[in-house]
Amino acid sequence: MKNDKYLKDKLTKNQIKKINETEDYLTSQIDKENNVEVEKVERYINLLRLFYALDVYIEQSGPITIVKNASQEF
Repeated sequence: MKNDKYLKDKLTKNQIKKINETEDYLTSQIDKENNVEVEKVERYINLLRLFYALDVYIEQSGPITIVKNASQEF
């Protein structure tokens, strides 16, 4: 995952559409003057982007287990 610094840029159009629809829905349900509620929505949307990005990465590379032992990596 080190090589994909901008993994979130690899989201599919469908994933981006779902994220945007979710953000629009959640934003319409909250008090936009309440900074705590706005922050919660922003954090949730960020988590969605990360989860979708991880799905893309796992589909590309398959599941990987890395074991670090001192300076060795397996």
